Amino acid sequence: MPLPEPRLLHAAQLDNFHDGHINALAFSKNAAMLVTCGDDGYLCVFDLRTIKAICAIQLDSRVKALCIEWMADNCSFCVGLSNGRVCRFMIGKSGKVVVQP
Repeated sequence: MPLPEPRLLHAAQLDNFHDGHINALAFSKNAAMLVTCGDDGYLCVFDLRTIKAICAIQLDSRVKALCIEWMADNCSFCVGLSNGRVCRFMIGKSGKVVVQP
């Protein structure tokens, strides 16, 4: 059975949030949130229900974020860094993003 034709559901422009290439992006498991990380050292979190940025976090300038993985709770995600470390971030009920130890 052939696959259905792909169709564009929504387009968003991310270049206003990153100065340079985007290294990784990941959608939350429920597709409500998006995280991007770029060469500029920023990690950006978007709420796709409102199509708005929640925050932009500047990481340590000596490392780059290389990969992102959302946890099953849809409120936290891990970011793999170029220095071999992994950081876990959590989105609180107020929308504030915090780093978990």
